[in-house]
Amino acid sequence: MSGYLLVILKREVSDMEHYNTFHASEARKRKVVMISLNGKRTEFDSIKEAAKETGLHEPCICRCCKGEQYMTGGFRFSYVIKPEISVRYLNLLDAAKMCHLSPTALRYKAKELGIDRVRTKGRRLFFRETDIKLAISKDLFRDRRKERKSILIE
Repeated sequence: MSGYLLVILKREVSDMEHYNTFHASEARKRKVVMISLNGKRTEFDSIKEAAKETGLHEPCICRCCKGEQYMTGGFRFSYVIKPEISVRYLNLLDAAKMCHLSPTALRYKAKELGIDRVRTKGRRLFFRETDIKLAISKDLFRDRRKERKSILIE
């Protein structure tokens, strides 16, 4: 009876090991683009898929992607490069100058409009530059009280 239980446990462990390695390889996949001599681009999910569809050797495609080899089978290969999105942050004073508001007014307006604020360890307040520019373009920082006063005075 104990021998039977041991076999079942071994089988479950081996299934789990297969499961873990399968998903680990999925996470390591990198997209590959194949460029023909006439400039036609074909994108593949991995080097393995590119090798299957083109009939070329995986190591040759890998060397092309790394830049160690120029081309293989009449095609050039390279990894698909993800564009890096850089986020710029403005400190409170710079953001207030952009909006033509005092820092205190900007704080209240940003909270009212739901603009994300980021605090650092030194308790400094920062805003995403894109959020501030979008709010300025939509004219959300305009002071409504001044408009009302000018209408009443006239």
